[in-house]
Amino acid sequence: MDTLIPQFKNRLLDARRQRLYLVGILLTVSLVVAFLAIFLLYETAFDEEQARLVEAAQSQARLMEAVARFDSEYSHNYPGGTEAATLSQFIDAHKKFKGFGTSGEFLLARREGEQIVFLLSHRHSTLTLPESLPLNSDRSPYLTRALKGESGTMVARDYRNIEVLAAYEPIRGLNFALVAKINLDEIRAPFYQAGLLTLLLGVGVMGIGVFLFWRLTDPLVDEIFASREQMRNLYHHLEAIREDEKTRIAREVHDELGQSLTALKIELTYLEEDLGDGKTPDIETVQGMTHLVDATIESVQRISTELRPQILDVFGLGEAIRSHA
Repeated sequence: MDTLIPQFKNRLLDARRQRLYLVGILLTVSLVVAFLAIFLLYETAFDEEQARLVEAAQSQARLMEAVARFDSEYSHNYPGGTEAATLSQFIDAHKKFKGFGTSGEFLLARREGEQIVFLLSHRHSTLTLPESLPLNSDRSPYLTRALKGESGTMVARDYRNIEVLAAYEPIRGLNFALVAKINLDEIRAPFYQAGLLTLLLGVGVMGIGVFLFWRLTDPLVDEIFASREQMRNLYHHLEAIREDEKTRIAREVHDELGQSLTALKIELTYLEEDLGDGKTPDIETVQGMTHLVDATIESVQRISTELRPQILDVFGLGEAIRSHA
């Protein structure tokens, strides 16, 4: 019994360790699912922002092209020519436009030799003119593409060396490039906050859940293991009883049946000698042999009953245990 106590404690510790693994797996799966959902929402928001920038860039470009066509027919007397007239109207319109987002910006530029010259930078009602950039600068790849007549979207660094999502459009007829862009940090910020909040709340809620789970299941686990130990101890006890019973039955068979059969064999030997000498068998001898046979049969029946009581066949194990209790 003493050797079973450490084994019981070890198995109990193993069970608790397994529950810790299970809780860790559930926590990991929950966090992975939560962050996967946030990532999918981010991808959706990114696509929507990309579509919004494309729509803004295209609408501004088409509008400026329409104004340029009008000025090419009716604004020949404007100082600086029709191109200056169109640019003046476009800049004046942006002075009255607040812009979009926290970091949203419109850029208008043209090529002069191997330089990209900015004509407009509009962010939050503020109009500025950034310094010129080389045509193939890594801080203006979207402008380079738009000046080549291409349109589309891309993630790149702008003239401030900040990573942005940009939609670019060429303005045909003027050889200008128009860009609508927004900082990637502005798109990502809500999802960073949501991820951090999800992590904190998730860990907190899971911590409470683990505590309640542990408090509720710990007594059950202890009871289960205690029951298992009781069953194991009962099994060993029954094994010991079986061995003792086998030893007792073997002793009874040897002592009772062995003696009876030995005495019966002796009587048969005497009877055989008497018959060989032509003597009449003694009635008492025959009766004694009959008594020995009856006693042997009774011993066999008694031992058989002890091995398998009839009450087991009639009423079952439960009733048999109660009858012997």
